[in-house]
Amino acid sequence: MCTVSRKTYLVVLLVLAAGLGGCVSAGAPPPAPTAVPGAVLTSGHTSTPIPPTESATLPPPTGTPASLPPTPTLPPVCQNLEAGDTPSDLSGRDLVTEMVTRLNAGDVSGAVAFFAEDARLYIYGLPPTGIELARGKEAICRTLTSFVGDNLEWSITILTQIPASSGSAVTSETEMWLDTFQQVGVAPLVFKDSTRIQDGRIGMMALWLSRQSLASLRTALPEAFARAIPGADQAAVTPASEVTIVFSDYNCALDGSAVWQAGEFTFNLEDRDPEELRYGLAIIVVDEGKDFFDLAIATGADRPAWVRYANISEFGDAWTSKTVPHSMVEGPPRYLMCLVDKVGEPVWLLGPIVVRP
Repeated sequence: MCTVSRKTYLVVLLVLAAGLGGCVSAGAPPPAPTAVPGAVLTSGHTSTPIPPTESATLPPPTGTPASLPPTPTLPPVCQNLEAGDTPSDLSGRDLVTEMVTRLNAGDVSGAVAFFAEDARLYIYGLPPTGIELARGKEAICRTLTSFVGDNLEWSITILTQIPASSGSAVTSETEMWLDTFQQVGVAPLVFKDSTRIQDGRIGMMALWLSRQSLASLRTALPEAFARAIPGADQAAVTPASEVTIVFSDYNCALDGSAVWQAGEFTFNLEDRDPEELRYGLAIIVVDEGKDFFDLAIATGADRPAWVRYANISEFGDAWTSKTVPHSMVEGPPRYLMCLVDKVGEPVWLLGPIVVRP
């Protein structure tokens, strides 16, 4: 019998994440975050996967956003995607079920035809990034192709269908088998799902990993989760009293340090979104024993008792830039969460952030 090391599985996880990372739709790309010092995880479609090493020293911020990583070459099946012939008279539950049926049959282009041109696919809870976004049909096709290439088997149970504006909202439960995870004894991965159907196509689909599957992955692949714990390398970093957060294209980016100074603190917020979306930003503290990945999968449910929020910017009137003062108190690690009013779910998560004197 052939055996494969855990490090090899971590590399495979990064390859799967590459099917999600870098998934930016046509048009002006969102700003990439400046590299931040300290052991910090960043979610979202511009994040860079954490390499599977015992320790990693990240360069200090330069004040200039880093360049975006090159977008992976599109698989042949994802090139020249056409609109498809999705029947507009399918109910929401039947549309979602048929999409999964085609994907299980290996018909990626047939499955992608059920998505709108500007559709978004969110996956919450999987390492290495915690929250991933694929936006647009090409990006979603790349993601689904990577899953099919990992011998995907997807079982979905529709729970509810609720009428919504120009369509419906469907909730479901997913069991997903992928070779990468089966070979470390985690099968199936269980998710809870939310899908929004608009004008006969999927506009948004979000999958939240279950607590049980997250616990199983932690046991099987502890190295993949090690970076969710503050590291000793943060002790050598000079804490910052000011950072900039840039909002654009259903994503956010930090320009500054992930080690913060207690006392008077300043958030500089810049909205560069071409669609004039409205964003919210919150600082989060979690109870001891919870971390980045617990927070990522908690976003799809009611606010849990172990999470405490402090809003930095709420949805409200449109703005281009603003400065928000905040009194930063020394204490447990913080997390930053970015939300979009049009989505209603977190699109970016950063942490753990250490606050020091």
